[in-house]
Amino acid sequence: MVIFLRHAEPLIDEGKSKDQWELTEKAIKDTKINATFPHLNRINLIYTSPEMKALQTATIISDQIKADLMISADLKEVDHQVTKFMTNEEYLNMKNRYFYGDYPGEKIHQAFYRIYSFMSRIESLHPDKEILLVSHGTLLATLFGKMKELHPEKMYDSWKNLSFLSWGWIIGGRISKSIFDRV
Repeated sequence: MVIFLRHAEPLIDEGKSKDQWELTEKAIKDTKINATFPHLNRINLIYTSPEMKALQTATIISDQIKADLMISADLKEVDHQVTKFMTNEEYLNMKNRYFYGDYPGEKIHQAFYRIYSFMSRIESLHPDKEILLVSHGTLLATLFGKMKELHPEKMYDSWKNLSFLSWGWIIGGRISKSIFDRV
């Protein structure tokens, strides 16, 4: 079984690149609480994105549940090739265009292939382990949205409503709990 977790809420800092954003104090507390949830009790191995917000989330959980922690660039957020800070409106427009396949940078099918291939590879490398993958909202919305065969508009709306620390799991290549489901 592979459990997917979106990182906790970062502190948005215009002076740093988004891959260096750190967690808020509240997010650190929320992550510690999340680490006590029963669905994480069986985790033996955690893979995380190298981006600071995901790495901090994974480290807090790893320390609390005593699971091994590995870093993989395959879990980084979708590369939109954006180098400037965006307004909220610009950011939402970019994400909408991404889900419709109309944006420069990594395309939705490329991101899906990257995360799905990584998940399959990890499952085959560690068949007897319960694995947690800590990643990012757009990448996880892509994985679950494509697997559920959602229309781009529904994927975009689902991404917009995706909370920090949302989780879902996939067993044997099938969704058992969608990251979009509220608990």
